Amino acid sequence: MHPLQEEGVAQLLDDCKQLLGVRRPIGLLQAEELALPVLYGLFRLRLLLPAGFAQSFSREELRFVFLHELGHVKRGDSTMNWVMTLLQIVHWFNSLVLFAFSRMRLDRELWPQNSVGSLGQAAF
Repeated sequence: MHPLQEEGVAQLLDDCKQLLGVRRPIGLLQAEELALPVLYGLFRLRLLLPAGFAQSFSREELRFVFLHELGHVKRGDSTMNWVMTLLQIVHWFNSLVLFAFSRMRLDRELWPQNSVGSLGQAAF
């Protein structure tokens, strides 16, 4: 992993943070091993992008990706992931807990997309 050096990408992330009212600092890194963007961390959040990701998409497409990931930040999904993981460790034997958490993960992934879509052209 290494810092993303693409010109204007960090500023675009800052613009998206301002649009959604996200005040938490978020590092922007690039990783060769990834295929999709990933939000990583609990106390020091980092947005990990696959190598070449920023060059592969237009500014508008990157903006939607950033808004989607920042939607997770705004909702506190990273913290919730850690809580759910701890609960799964304690309740490893309970298939209902495993099923409920898998549904919650799916719902959390869909929520930011709906919310980004509702921003419409205001995001541009």
